[in-house]
Amino acid sequence: MHTKSTQPHDGERTPASPLTHNTPQPEAPLDVLHTALHTHSLRATQSQLGNRSAYIGMSDVGHAVECLRSAVARKLSTSGPTNTPVLKRLLTLQRGHWQEQGIMEALSTAGHTFIPQLEIAAAFHGVPIRAHLDLTLIRSNPQPCIQVWELKSNQRLPETLYTANEVQLYGQIGLLHACWSRPCFSVRDASGHIVLSRKTFPEAAYLLFQIDLPDSPKRIAIEGYVLSVAMSDAKAFGPYPPDRNMLGVCLRTAATLWQTMQTVATGSLSFDDVPTCQGFHPLCDWCDANGDCPKFKPVCQDGEPIALDDEYAEYLAQLTQLKERKRSLEGDIAEMEDALRSAWHRLTSAASSQSSGWIAAGNYRFKTAAVPGRSTLDQTRLKEEVTKLTHDEQATEAILSRCRKIGAQHERLTISPINTKGA
Repeated sequence: MHTKSTQPHDGERTPASPLTHNTPQPEAPLDVLHTALHTHSLRATQSQLGNRSAYIGMSDVGHAVECLRSAVARKLSTSGPTNTPVLKRLLTLQRGHWQEQGIMEALSTAGHTFIPQLEIAAAFHGVPIRAHLDLTLIRSNPQPCIQVWELKSNQRLPETLYTANEVQLYGQIGLLHACWSRPCFSVRDASGHIVLSRKTFPEAAYLLFQIDLPDSPKRIAIEGYVLSVAMSDAKAFGPYPPDRNMLGVCLRTAATLWQTMQTVATGSLSFDDVPTCQGFHPLCDWCDANGDCPKFKPVCQDGEPIALDDEYAEYLAQLTQLKERKRSLEGDIAEMEDALRSAWHRLTSAASSQSSGWIAAGNYRFKTAAVPGRSTLDQTRLKEEVTKLTHDEQATEAILSRCRKIGAQHERLTISPINTKGA
């Protein structure tokens, strides 16, 4: 049997593959995802929030409370960054929208009545202010109650609520209470089209759900919650009631932010003269304006900042990656330990024998045991008790000072990424 050679003869040319020279190569999946997420993020922000440089939002107020310079930078660059954010940042931002959509579907299935992205438009001393409430639940029975949920997506649940989130929520429920009977409320659909415009809150509730609410918020309970949602757990902070003093703080902060924006935009104030947050703050690592922030004063030699070569840059990058892996491993370890604790309790509660022993699995065995809590000294209580004995606060402080032990001084290495606009 003769077989035909697949090798070309001299002078012959192999036909071009349809996927090589003449046809453009398709985009890689991650590139497609990156572009799609960026496009969706821009369109969703524009449709739901409009031109964010034209007003002060409650998230801006929370941001400004922590760092005015960062808040000003973010407001003045709302026309869009010069570079597309990296995929990791886009995924982090979009995770919250995906979780919010899932939560809304669950609430709808369970029959709850709520308004997504309720907008409150107001003004304070000429400053345009808007609040966008993630979820506003309306309950008419057995007693009228309004719950505002501000949803936050976290990789790990925080132990305490961040200041920015708390201030944002106080501003939202404060405006809801203050603007209740004023035509300040609007509702948009998922595409950003106006459903209701400039209604009072009772009017909005009736038009949307045929629910009759009192004309005054004094006759109804209003509660605010921040819901921190991770992929495998959730935590609620609250309830927070409307507070006139906290609303005043929010409005004054909004006015300060608006005025600072105007003076920086007109050149009357240098951006570097805008106050920054002091000390260590996790916001700094995520701030797009930290590249030239005066808070990070460089070490100079002969009047010029010291900049090391790429070898040190790679070393810092590797160390940062190792720390991220460490945090990830610590989270995985905690989840696995919780699973084993739950398994031990479930199995021992079903066992007829004594439930304080070991459970074997392959070459390992495990058990749980109650461990006494850490013993600490309440400094405030101790000072009160000693003062009762001495009847002299100065003598008490002198006694406590002699008994205090200060540990050896140590150095802490801090690594902070230098972010460029849009990175």
